[in-house]
Amino acid sequence: MKEREIEQKIKEGWIRLKIVIEVAGFPKEHIEKAIASIGEKLHTEKSSIVVEQTTHPARNVSENMFSTFIEVELLSESLTQLMGLLYEYMPSSIEIIEPEDPISDDPQAVTMVLNDLLAKLHKYNQMVHAIQAENAILKKQLQNK
Repeated sequence: MKEREIEQKIKEGWIRLKIVIEVAGFPKEHIEKAIASIGEKLHTEKSSIVVEQTTHPARNVSENMFSTFIEVELLSESLTQLMGLLYEYMPSSIEIIEPEDPISDDPQAVTMVLNDLLAKLHKYNQMVHAIQAENAILKKQLQNK
């Protein structure tokens, strides 16, 4: 995509950003396939356009653990769509390049995004509490044996 086309999309309200998505695990071949699959899937997203993508080779980070990551510059159609991408791919970092302030242009979208984020956080909080309760029960059962 040419810079002129990118600038036109930004004028239309699209958001230009960079994300980094990491995958860690084993075996090495599995995480290489996983990161390649993520890269391919990003190209099929209807609400975004991949501008540039760089996949880094898997590296050994401990005895049997490997890690790799992909850097992606893309255009997202809206803030709401951007949040959908973040929920779907859970990148380790994000940098909004343009526009300078995508939030103030659409306060209703920001409200929706924040409420979605809160709902997700509440869901995770409930899951953590459930796991903690299960853990406590299992510890008691182990102590009683």
